[in-house]
Amino acid sequence: MRFSFSRVAGVPLRDQLATQLILAIASGELPAGKRLPSIRVLARRYGLHPNTVSSVYRHLEQEQWVRSVPGSGVFVETGRSSLKDHGRDRFDTLLTGFLETVRAAGFTAAALRERLDLRLANRLRRFAFVDPDEDLREIVSHELRSTLTWNVEHTPLTLSALEPLLANCVFVARPSKQAELRAMLPTSASVVCLGIRSVAPLLMRYLPLSETGLVFVAS
Repeated sequence: MRFSFSRVAGVPLRDQLATQLILAIASGELPAGKRLPSIRVLARRYGLHPNTVSSVYRHLEQEQWVRSVPGSGVFVETGRSSLKDHGRDRFDTLLTGFLETVRAAGFTAAALRERLDLRLANRLRRFAFVDPDEDLREIVSHELRSTLTWNVEHTPLTLSALEPLLANCVFVARPSKQAELRAMLPTSASVVCLGIRSVAPLLMRYLPLSETGLVFVAS
C-alpha cells in the first residue's frame, strides 16, 4: 500500500502513519500475515525518521495489530484483527486525527469517500510511470520496482496508452509533467508526483572546480 503524509496539518507524522496502517489492517488491505516494509525502507521511501517508524511499529505491536519476528520482520497479526479486539475508542481517536489531517490538507469529504471506496475495494493494484522519454521511463520504473511491493509499469504520455490503465492504476509523473498528465485523466484518477531533488546543493562543496578537475556521472 501507499501512504500519504501532511507536514503542515499539525498532526504528528507518527499518528498519521499509525492511523493509515490500522485502517489498512482493519479494512483487509493489509491481510493477516502480510509482511510490512522494513523500518529503513519505509523511512527512506517517505522521508520519515527511522525512530518514527520504529515507534509506530512498537505501538502497533503493543496494541496487537502486528507482531515482530526477530530476523524476519514485522507482520500483520493473524490472531486478532477486528475493531472489537483492539478497542473502538482507540480506533476512533486515530480516525479523528486522520480526518483532521485530510481536512487541513484541503480535501473534501466526497474526495475522501471516493479514495476510501477504492482502497476498500482493493482496485488500485499497480503503479505506472508516465513520461514521453522512453529511456527515462525505463530507468525510473526500474528504480521504483526495487522499493515498491506493487507492480510498476511505464507508459508514454498519450491518451491511447493511459486509457487501458484507468481501472486499477496509480499514475506517477515528474513535476514538469504532472499538470499535463492530470489534464488527460479523469478527476477520479490517482496521480503521484515524484519528489525531485536538485543536484546543485550536493555539488557546492566541490566548487569552484579547478581547470584540471573532472566530473563523472554514473547512472
